Amino acid sequence: MGRTWTKVETVLPRHPKTKALARLWQTHPYMVCGFLLATWDYMLEHQPDGNLFAVPDAELEELAKPCLERAVGVVDVPRDVLVTSGWVERDGYWHDWNEYAGALVERRAKERDRKRNYRNQKTIASESVPRDKRGTTRGRPTPKSRVDNNSGAHAPTDPTPAGPVAQSRAQALRDQVANG
Repeated sequence: MGRTWTKVETVLPRHPKTKALARLWQTHPYMVCGFLLATWDYMLEHQPDGNLFAVPDAELEELAKPCLERAVGVVDVPRDVLVTSGWVERDGYWHDWNEYAGALVERRAKERDRKRNYRNQKTIASESVPRDKRGTTRGRPTPKSRVDNNSGAHAPTDPTPAGPVAQSRAQALRDQVANG
């Protein structure tokens, strides 16, 4: 899968919720933006339904570490601060998560299903082809080796071209070489 792009509105550093979170953590709104982006990316990869309460505390604290390192005094845990600032609803889900991430989550689910179906069809098709004891398909010629099994050297190949015009030109060339 290709890299995922996160949709970010230009107002994010000046958004009232960002400013509220920055005040609660006593840090700059730019630091909060970094935390929000990292958290959203984590959610897209590991909790695509948007339920922040399902994310382990240790993960949230690690994501918030740059913001919390500069905070002064006692700081609330990231989960509580995100609810207080309005980024996360009281039920634990990100505010408007489906509006922003819903299309991506749906597209990923459809892509996953499409690939699963393709692999299943491919497996069913390959199971219907009869195999001999060595695992090769019956009815297909065994590919000839380009190496002579006795000496390990390359086996000689017929240098004569296939078509009638090419064969007559090759014969004329051989006659010229032979007559010198």
